[in-house]
Amino acid sequence: MKNNPADRAFQDLSTPEKVLHVQDLWDQIACSQEEVVLPPAQLAEAERRIEEHERNSKPTTSRDDLRRKLEQPR
Repeated sequence: MKNNPADRAFQDLSTPEKVLHVQDLWDQIACSQEEVVLPPAQLAEAERRIEEHERNSKPTTSRDDLRRKLEQPR
């Protein structure tokens, strides 16, 4: 990291505080009206994953159903 006050302050945070900070930052980016431009390699990978998902999509399980299944006694 660079040696500026903001970077030093970030380094002083605990790991859970850093995670919360990054989540907040990501939420701000997601709400932004600015377009995020992906490099060609990342765009190609995203398209490949979407195509693979469409070819091999399987029924999904909701989080609640999965939790119930995992919590059942064996």
